[in-house]
Amino acid sequence: MIFILFIIALILLYKDVKSGAYQRKMEKLRQNTKDKYNRK
Repeated sequence: MIFILFIIALILLYKDVKSGAYQRKMEKLRQNTKDKYNRK
């Protein structure tokens, strides 16, 4: 069961990477962490 979920997660991640959504998500995360550390 866990194996099947793992495969589904991989497929979804692969689709995200292909569409470039993953890149945008990572960029947003990086920007958020930068903002947090700059406020300190």
